[in-house]
Amino acid sequence: RWLAKKKTGEAFNEVFVDFGKKTFGVDVAVLFKEHSDRHREGRLSGAPDIVAEIVSDDSSTRDRIDKFKAYWEYQVPWYWIGDPTAGTLEEYQWTAQGYVRTSEGSLDNPFEPRALPGLKVDMATLVE
Repeated sequence: RWLAKKKTGEAFNEVFVDFGKKTFGVDVAVLFKEHSDRHREGRLSGAPDIVAEIVSDDSSTRDRIDKFKAYWEYQVPWYWIGDPTAGTLEEYQWTAQGYVRTSEGSLDNPFEPRALPGLKVDMATLVE
């Protein structure tokens, strides 16, 4: 809703992203308006501007290690990792040396991502 209100881009839930050599199912992918042409036939082609994964017991290694490395290799500019058990949401920004954590929200502190200036997420509300 925030993206639509700001006319910044669009979010896609549980979508497949084709990176050329590999395809990943992602929990949430965001395309900024200037990259809307990457959405074709219900899939995304090329790196989304933001990918968000929600960690579960069976996906922790995949999200925090395997996908973390793959998204960096495919130059996804922003990677968010949400952990409902811990009540955290972390934001990582792509750099040539690797991802750098730029923001973290918790049950005590709102999530204010650098990728979407002005967005403020109350973490306690998300995990209720």
